[in-house]
Amino acid sequence: MLPHRARRKMDIVVSFAMICFGIVVLIAASQMPWAPRSASGAVQWYLSPGLYPATLGFFLVVFSSFVLWNAVREVGIGDIGTMFRGWMRNLPTNHPVHRVVIAMLLVGLYIFVGIGLAEFWIVSAVFLFVFIALFWFPEPGMKLAHRVPISLAISVLIPLAVAFVFETYFYVPMP
Repeated sequence: MLPHRARRKMDIVVSFAMICFGIVVLIAASQMPWAPRSASGAVQWYLSPGLYPATLGFFLVVFSSFVLWNAVREVGIGDIGTMFRGWMRNLPTNHPVHRVVIAMLLVGLYIFVGIGLAEFWIVSAVFLFVFIALFWFPEPGMKLAHRVPISLAISVLIPLAVAFVFETYFYVPMP
């Protein structure tokens, strides 16, 4: 774990990136329609598709600004470049970061490639099994012969249960 000062310096870098991302989300949300009409013809702004992303973008900017302000006030902005270059230099040996990058790639493949190719529950089952296999199988403890059936059961039952609840009780069709 990083020392407190280094963590606060990383807070500055990450919160700045989150502020930029929040602004991008706000710009994208502003380009969505903002005046949907009900069956009676009345304008209902609270039903607009841009409301939810605009709200998320707004709160992302506000809370990241709060983190940025406190981190800058606490440790200042000096030596951020040096610290970031050192972090990048150690990146090839930083295994926790490798795990995060692999997880992000898997989620990206799941969302942008998998969901459009097959039924929700099939893609989700494959995604869950691969995710569990990559991150749980290598850990010490239970034998692999016990882990595989547990992983298969979780990978199949969870997407089926989610699809059942959403389609049956919430009337939301799954992709």
